[in-house]
Amino acid sequence: MIWLLAAVLIVILLGLDERPETVETVVPAAGLPGEVRIAVLADLHDNRFGRDMEQLIRPVLAAHPDLVVMPGDIFEGPDKETSAWKLIDALAPLPVFYVSGNHDEHYEDMKELQKRLVQHHVTMLNYESALVNIRGAQVEIAGLSDLEDPVDLSLYDIPRITSAYHTRGYHILLSHRPQWLSIYEQIPCSLIITGHAHGGQWRIPFTHQGIFAPQQGFLPKLTGGVHVLSGGRLLYISRGLAKSSLGVPRLYNRPEVGLIRLMPARKEGIPHEDAAETESL
Repeated sequence: MIWLLAAVLIVILLGLDERPETVETVVPAAGLPGEVRIAVLADLHDNRFGRDMEQLIRPVLAAHPDLVVMPGDIFEGPDKETSAWKLIDALAPLPVFYVSGNHDEHYEDMKELQKRLVQHHVTMLNYESALVNIRGAQVEIAGLSDLEDPVDLSLYDIPRITSAYHTRGYHILLSHRPQWLSIYEQIPCSLIITGHAHGGQWRIPFTHQGIFAPQQGFLPKLTGGVHVLSGGRLLYISRGLAKSSLGVPRLYNRPEVGLIRLMPARKEGIPHEDAAETESL
């Protein structure tokens, strides 16, 4: 019995690895003249990663991204925000784009948060877009902030977000929640970048199956990787950086620094670093 308990304890301890890992994902992007590299940092929840956040800053800068996107839950409200701002300041030389998540909405004054983000060289997007020209490649990123009541999807103005795009560049939508498929399938974009699900928090060892995700329940389908939506849209889900959720630590699910490599390609075929996480919905 003692040996069995020891074995169980070892298995658990092996799964409690909080070191962030960089996960590269190759996404075909028809029409782009060259590669575009996007770092994805989601669901930080103001967690600390080493002194002055070097455990995150180092791998992000080492990946040489052309831009950084933050699809929500970077902050935990104005009373807990030290780590997030240290990370943001270190990324200041890069274009950084952000949309709010449900935890970011703990700020009573989102306009004040947006003002502070501008001071730190971060572009907050909500029903608007920004155009980035990267070595001749035009990438237009629109954003959809999280509402306080995300259950009622009718609160979102689809024509307004649709009209946010103004160019024929490669269209990306930055949003927080991966399960809003009925919204994403109406928006004229090629790639949706989300977070929120934390990779399922606990993952079954040696698989990509998460145990639980908010609004998806047990054994959720949308917790990480790339998924194909109707019309060929691709949904990218970051496993995020939160070390725990409601006090429950991650298990066999290391925090993730995402790196999307947009590669010039035909629409046929979806190369991916881990084909097990590429699914058609």
